[in-house]
Amino acid sequence: MDFYEDEKFESVMEEITDKMGYLILDVILMSLKKINRENQIFKEILETKLEVYMENHPEF
Repeated sequence: MDFYEDEKFESVMEEITDKMGYLILDVILMSLKKINRENQIFKEILETKLEVYMENHPEF
């Protein structure tokens, strides 16, 4: 490889690694959003169950 090919190769590799980094960050962001949605759903379910329980057991 000559100097031009080395420089071109480095440029291409840098672009690939940048895109891979953004892809990984996107996957992490999507995972965190999914976790947040699931936690919100579980919270609503627990609140509803607690409400029903409190209605059926007024002594608490």
